[in-house]
Amino acid sequence: TIPDNYALSLLSDPEDYNETADKAKAERDNGDRPKFKELQFNPESYDTIFIGFPIWWYIAPTIINTFLEVYDFSGKKIVLFATSGGSGFGKAVDSLQPSAP
Repeated sequence: TIPDNYALSLLSDPEDYNETADKAKAERDNGDRPKFKELQFNPESYDTIFIGFPIWWYIAPTIINTFLEVYDFSGKKIVLFATSGGSGFGKAVDSLQPSAP
């Protein structure tokens, strides 16, 4: 079975890598919850939800927190996976835990 795939998109994306990195760092430092474009996503349709993201300064981008806070994942199994340039998972799980049930 091919799983459904959804991609979070910011309402306004920076143009280059350095802008993206600076924005992600500021969001992390300020505890921002950036908004994303609406998805046609219903967590009730799934038992297990895989969430992938890049690691930025040892945590997930705060848009992942936004995603976890917008939808009700009660009773769902959430599986995290990430890419990283070398920092590993770091504090990603700990930083997401308050946003997930």
